[in-house]
Amino acid sequence: MKSKPIEHILPSQATDRIQDIDILRGLALFGVMLVNIFYFNIPDAYFSTYYDQFTDPVNAIIFHGLNWFFSGKFYPIFSFLFGLGFAIQFMRSQQKGINPYMFLGRRLTILLIFGMAHIVLVWEEDILFIYAVFGFILLALTGRSSKFIFGTAIFLYLVPIAFKVAGHFAHIGDAAQESSSSLDALVRFYTTASYGQILQRRIAFYIQKFSQLKILISQLDRLAFFLFGLYVGRKNYLATFAKDAGFWFKVMLTSFFIFGSGFLVDKIWLKDLETLKDPTFLLALDEIVGDISNLFQIFVYIIGFLLILTIPKWRRFFGPLAGIGRMALTVYLAHTSFFAFLFYSFGFRLYGSLAPNQLFLITIGFFSICVLLSLFWLNLFHYGPVEWVWRSFTYGEALPFRKQTK
Repeated sequence: MKSKPIEHILPSQATDRIQDIDILRGLALFGVMLVNIFYFNIPDAYFSTYYDQFTDPVNAIIFHGLNWFFSGKFYPIFSFLFGLGFAIQFMRSQQKGINPYMFLGRRLTILLIFGMAHIVLVWEEDILFIYAVFGFILLALTGRSSKFIFGTAIFLYLVPIAFKVAGHFAHIGDAAQESSSSLDALVRFYTTASYGQILQRRIAFYIQKFSQLKILISQLDRLAFFLFGLYVGRKNYLATFAKDAGFWFKVMLTSFFIFGSGFLVDKIWLKDLETLKDPTFLLALDEIVGDISNLFQIFVYIIGFLLILTIPKWRRFFGPLAGIGRMALTVYLAHTSFFAFLFYSFGFRLYGSLAPNQLFLITIGFFSICVLLSLFWLNLFHYGPVEWVWRSFTYGEALPFRKQTK
């Protein structure tokens, strides 16, 4: 059978989407937003120093809750869903008689361009560029066996842990980003500099960041979650998830026990490592325990939320998040643009001035507006605006955008 040209293959309609993936993607995007706004307000080098000054119960609970339950948890879920969606798109392309390598290659190329523009114009902590790069690696590995993909995912997750442990024993310190400037100097810069000056600093920061081997290796856990998602998609676990809910509940409980044990060890037994005369071994152990615990915490989140969605009333409750999930690229770009306007000199100049409770409320408010707007938008249009551009370039023609009114 001859392959059909990409231009004549229409995207799946909304009714053909797996709604659970969209809902989970919407939830993950909220977690990403919440973490991002804290880093928009203060750079990584001064993160704890700044937020630890807010000692009242409400702010302390929000900040520690962010560190324990959000930081480092939702980008992996987003990455997992990228890999899962990639597997579904690959299989659908094959079923429709098109070359999935050509189709997904074009899709990733456009995402790469979006990422480059986002880095230059909006924020240096962009994920789209690295997602596109890792997407090409994913595409190259798609033909390998499921066992190979799962084993590679485990290996890639362990590599950054091994590198950090080796760094402790070699006494390699963290290269603090933006550490050459004091916090006051950074606040003055981001609240008074021109857009062009901020742009120049952003590009220089991104180049410096990804020229460091440690930073590059630390990104491999995202590729690992791409592969975990690809593995789950290949195995088609979501299609039988409700039927096998009892099995997945046991997997979740096991994951919760491992995560909980690691959390207690990390936060209680290994809490005050800096007070030891030579804490090298325990710091290395802390890295291992923390990252393994983090892995199983993410499994708890994914499986737990999918189990919740098997309950009809909760599925209806969380259903509006599917709109965010379907417009994830648009919402992702909208939230970074809004946060940049909120904090930098060309907007409200709030950089380095907000408390955790204020950041939390802003995120809740902005996300709620996004949920309402996504539902309104998708009643009128087939896709989000950026998704429409992405798909149209992928398929090589302007796809139908506005829904026909009856």
